[in-house]
Amino acid sequence: MAETVADFADLIGGELDDYIRRSAPLNVYTRVENASEHYTKAQKLDRLDDEMGVIRLIAAEEELVVAIFEALKAHDDQLPKHRDFVRKYKDHRVKQAFYPVLLNMRHVLEDSFRSGITFDGLEDVIHWHVRPVIDGDEIKIAIFDDKGKRLVATNALSTAISLDDKSPDEVADSLYRDMVSKIKSQKDMTLTEYMASRKDYRNKIFYADSDRRWVMEENLAELLPQYRQIFHDLLWTLALLLGNSIPSKSWGVVSQFIFVYRRVLVECEVLKEIEPGS
Repeated sequence: MAETVADFADLIGGELDDYIRRSAPLNVYTRVENASEHYTKAQKLDRLDDEMGVIRLIAAEEELVVAIFEALKAHDDQLPKHRDFVRKYKDHRVKQAFYPVLLNMRHVLEDSFRSGITFDGLEDVIHWHVRPVIDGDEIKIAIFDDKGKRLVATNALSTAISLDDKSPDEVADSLYRDMVSKIKSQKDMTLTEYMASRKDYRNKIFYADSDRRWVMEENLAELLPQYRQIFHDLLWTLALLLGNSIPSKSWGVVSQFIFVYRRVLVECEVLKEIEPGS
């Protein structure tokens, strides 16, 4: 048995957990509560029923994605085309495709948070650190100097990934292609093969093929750290949506994410092609 059972507050800290509790409307928070219950019960199944524990972890991930969908509805008029995938919230393909896109964007963004901000020629003089902070009813991106003094804070969603002199469309396309390339190099799969493998994972645990029964290669204890990271990232994403307005339909990290996410769903034939001007 697992010696200790963690909850979401252990993953994201009590301050952020409390922020989500007081900021989330009921239709969002009931999903978070259900995900938390799946997570705590999964840990208790370690070495007792690893397969059912993994099923609960998958269910927790999908519940958090639906919580994010519910939060997106509050920003309906601030978002590019999104209603089609939100309406498909019961489709496992839609829910299982969400985190891989988020993970790829996180990898791009976290370099800025880890290395901070400096200026050419002044690396030894000016080096500012960037991190999210809870500021009343909002979550902001704050810049701190090397002594820890807070210099400025702004809407965490008023940011965008930029690449040299590329246009916003070129940046979004580059993010998509980078994701496809990483899946190929790390998993030796195409995008559609990888997304299908995520969707089918639970079915492989539950059901046998006509000629054999599939057995999990990993145990629950080995998978828990991976899912803890998933839950951490999804909860932060939810908090950012609850605590900020979205500045533009066509600019910013939310717009970039939706572009890549919809393109993945189109490639997997879950959604229809994006119409020009949508």
